[in-house]
Amino acid sequence: MDSRTFRLVILLSVAHALVHVFELSMPSVEREIATIYDDGKSEYTGWLSFWFRVPWGLGALFVGMLVDKFGARVMLTIYFVGCAACCFLISGQPSSDMLTCLMFVLGCFASIYHPAGLALLSLKTTPENRPHALGIHGVFGSAGIALAPLLVAVLLNYGLSWTVYFQVLGVVGIIAAIIFAGPCRGLLHYDPLESVSKQDSTKADGGRNVPSPWTSFFIVTSIAGLMGLVYSGVLTFMKKYFTDMNAGGDDDLIRSSYFMSGALMLGCVGQYLAGKFARIDRLEKQLITITYANVPLLILMALAEGEWKFIAAG
Repeated sequence: MDSRTFRLVILLSVAHALVHVFELSMPSVEREIATIYDDGKSEYTGWLSFWFRVPWGLGALFVGMLVDKFGARVMLTIYFVGCAACCFLISGQPSSDMLTCLMFVLGCFASIYHPAGLALLSLKTTPENRPHALGIHGVFGSAGIALAPLLVAVLLNYGLSWTVYFQVLGVVGIIAAIIFAGPCRGLLHYDPLESVSKQDSTKADGGRNVPSPWTSFFIVTSIAGLMGLVYSGVLTFMKKYFTDMNAGGDDDLIRSSYFMSGALMLGCVGQYLAGKFARIDRLEKQLITITYANVPLLILMALAEGEWKFIAAG
């Protein structure tokens, strides 16, 4: 991997980390929002998560076409500006209906990253260095997931409220938008025709009958959807999961944020190992193994009590 490609991978990886910080913005303060808007119950925050994740998932289907039309740099800048604006508005502690709308809009803007970022990453890397690049990209994403509750814990520890947390995210989003729109614009050049020419130049099947990729695509997408259901359910209520270890109160909210961050930080190890050991000729078996390995761990999370909850979640 040459230095220019490496810089691009790091830049996109930072953007990947930030999109997961935005994604975890509500789950990281789920207990605080539930206390203010729903008397400590989880029904309202569950709906907030739902309305965020509907556009977060479905929006990606449409963003790919916009990336081809306007380019990755423009779409990534829009993603940062939009997420920042939503965070500033959420920090004003709006009504429950307005907060629901803002979470939906935040999901729309956050959905831009993966189609735009991964398209650019795939375009600028080769089959040989792509697993390594995706491994770095994944580690940063996991770090972003862990950073969100850690930031909440630090702010709460200094006596600041959850609204300040969203203000900080807004400032970070604006700074990132400026960087992507200005100094890094040349690095983020995206030409979809370049991808087509690469495919044409590497197509050499020797006349063999290559099966349609749509069946495999459907299977992988279905598995990803089911795994996403588990992923979102665990993350949305992970803070409550750790808060229930204790009696409640402000100190326990801070402690549960640290527990949440620590458990999620272990995901960086998994992402690094995945990038290190992923092999294009064994991906199917590796994916099946990882999927099945999650089952006993989820059961353990359901049965764990006390400090064992952290071990199970980690």
